[in-house]
Amino acid sequence: MIYKGTNARHSVDGSTINIDLTKLDINSKIAKPVYENIKKDEDNFNPSASDFNSVINTITKQEPFKIDKEWINQDFLAYYNKELRKWYFETFTKQETDKFRKLYYAYMEENEINIYFFDWLNTHIKNNNNKIINPITKVSKTWKTIDNKIIISEYPPMTTVKIDIEKQEIEASPYKTINESEKEYKYL
Repeated sequence: MIYKGTNARHSVDGSTINIDLTKLDINSKIAKPVYENIKKDEDNFNPSASDFNSVINTITKQEPFKIDKEWINQDFLAYYNKELRKWYFETFTKQETDKFRKLYYAYMEENEINIYFFDWLNTHIKNNNNKIINPITKVSKTWKTIDNKIIISEYPPMTTVKIDIEKQEIEASPYKTINESEKEYKYL
């Protein structure tokens, strides 16, 4: 059985068939039109009013920077900064806190920004290798030995220490000591 085919049908309407396709890039799978920039003679270029920004004649008034002390005070006294405030006043003397306040205000004036005090202090301390700002941890602990000597260190000493538990002093040894008179047993 032989089927008789029909002529191919155009996928576009007849009005688009008569387009000049001489400037069509057919090298890729997707046809793209090619545009060429027409260069003007730069020797005869005379700028018009539309070639300039419209803000040239704009006059603006810039007010001098003012530190927002109310905003800073609200953040400083906020509940979430309670531990930081406690650490700050326990760690630094009155003279140091005054010095920090002057440096803080000078930094804001110089950079013309309002910044939270503890954010600035954290950066300032890191840059100047001052005391670390961390109110949660305590690095060293006070240990009392059985000889009533006070040792301040991060880790317990090698000797036996006294620990206060429920108002009683209990002797504790951080490391098990082997008594040489005791026999060592090995299990098989």
